[in-house]
Amino acid sequence: RNGEKVGKGKFVWPNGSCYEGEFAADAMHGEGVFKWSDGRMYSGLWHRNNMGPEGKMTWPDGRIYEGALRSGVSHGHGSLQWPDGRAYTGQWVDGRQHGEGVARTAKGIECASRWKNGNFVEWLEVARSDAASSFDTTGA
Repeated sequence: RNGEKVGKGKFVWPNGSCYEGEFAADAMHGEGVFKWSDGRMYSGLWHRNNMGPEGKMTWPDGRIYEGALRSGVSHGHGSLQWPDGRAYTGQWVDGRQHGEGVARTAKGIECASRWKNGNFVEWLEVARSDAASSFDTTGA
């Protein structure tokens, strides 16, 4: 309306990226799906051109994040899964694990853990010695 994007629609950028969903006041706002030309995809809620507060992000390498976002990055409660079976479900701050969560190894072993600014701090439950030693905290 009056040259402004409002309501449901689709917009395609010259690089091949596209957004299909709701617009308000010329911004991606409401529910929608954004597909980048490199194969990444986000589906979920949008607020004035920012992903969030809830959605799902997928990457071409098979990683999947589902949960809360703020200004387009994981923030709040969410889950990140890797294609090899590793996962982290818990608290995020500014795109990094921060607070308490549950880490899972590629072998399916799960253990509660504490994180700070994306770095592993400590295990929160007593686990079998082979379970705790099998976690690779550098990639989770």
